[in-house]
Amino acid sequence: MSTPPRKYYSIAEYLDIERDTDYKSEYHKGEIFTMAWAGHNQNRIVENLSIEIGGVFKEAVKDIFQRPTYSYF
Repeated sequence: MSTPPRKYYSIAEYLDIERDTDYKSEYHKGEIFTMAWAGHNQNRIVENLSIEIGGVFKEAVKDIFQRPTYSYF
């Protein structure tokens, strides 16, 4: 059984694909890799950082929002 040949994308093609999808991916040397959603531990880290950063910049920044978190692992 043979594997199909890999398709390599240009940066412009990658950006078009990324803009039209509801998932995040990573581009590396012409290949596109889908990123997994972050797990509980990664989300907890982001939450704790947002709380700390929000406290530090409370006077200067009115609102701090988090984006959906993806994991590289």
